Amino acid sequence: MPVPITYNISIDYDPITNRLENDRISGGNGELFLYHAEGLIVVRNKKEAYNGIIAAFANPPGDRFIRLSRRHSNFNIQLKGTANQSITIKNTLIDSFMNIPVAFNGTQSEMPGIDCRDVGAPSHGNNQPLYNAYIRNNAGSDCRGASSRTVSSSDRERFNLNSGAMIFSFDYDDALLTFLARPTTISGDYTGTVVFDGESITSRGGGSFQEQYTFNFKITKKRSLLNFSFPNSASKTADFTHQNTSQGHIGQARLNVDINGAFDLGDKLNLTLISTNGETNQLRMKHQTTNNYINYSARFVDLQLGDSVNLQHNIATLIRITKHANFSGLLTFNYQAPLGIPTGNYSDTVIIIAAFDISTD
Repeated sequence: MPVPITYNISIDYDPITNRLENDRISGGNGELFLYHAEGLIVVRNKKEAYNGIIAAFANPPGDRFIRLSRRHSNFNIQLKGTANQSITIKNTLIDSFMNIPVAFNGTQSEMPGIDCRDVGAPSHGNNQPLYNAYIRNNAGSDCRGASSRTVSSSDRERFNLNSGAMIFSFDYDDALLTFLARPTTISGDYTGTVVFDGESITSRGGGSFQEQYTFNFKITKKRSLLNFSFPNSASKTADFTHQNTSQGHIGQARLNVDINGAFDLGDKLNLTLISTNGETNQLRMKHQTTNNYINYSARFVDLQLGDSVNLQHNIATLIRITKHANFSGLLTFNYQAPLGIPTGNYSDTVIIIAAFDISTD
């Protein structure tokens, strides 16, 4: 009997580009193709379930008259992720063919089936060693009840890995990309398994070589952390205010910043400021020519909710994402210097680092 074949398919989804990528397939002699423009996933495989089997041994024993038959083409697979989110994608076997070793030509004609594009039915003479049986379908049409012409198969020749092939189309109506592109679809793995057994080699007497192909899918929606941008300042210069008072010099700098990427609500980022002139946990500005310093403080304000956190030199501070993309915040820097401090330019170079926090709480 044919050997059940299993394919393991892994694909990543990038929400920034809205594309499937990094496709991998293992477990058999299959090939995986992604048509990015349509989001289509195509698997082309050998009919390897028949490898090494003598065609004439289809049950009942001794009945050498066989044909390629298809009971159905369409099948669904449900992919499940976290938080009970799931998507059912529609799939179909488009084309298949089988080179059947022929002893002599059969007499029973083909069965065109229902909703099939084409069913192979060429005549073969006794001197032709192979009969090319094929069944063709259109994506979305459930070709069924189809059979090629019955031929008398050789009882000496065995099928091999080049004897036949199949082409499957997964997600032919593009539902997967639509689902993954939704901001509310949580990042992570979406997995599912389906068995296709809609095609077989059948004998005139009712015997069947039933094929079985298992597809294990893992689709991973990735999180992305791209860069910072400064939406209100083409020159990336902060809004700055300064005033002299009887108590000293008071100033503030304000800088709008977007953290760009693709996030889930509730994702956590560690935001770190590194002050070139910092010491211990303190952010500091340095006089341009002397060793005088002005300490300053920094805060990050979530413009979505208004929440804010204090930032210190070289200490990661946890913030929670409240937007699915282009998380908007405001950085404020405040200082107060005493009277009598040397005049001149005080400056600091600050490195801002954002990283996903993968801890659980």
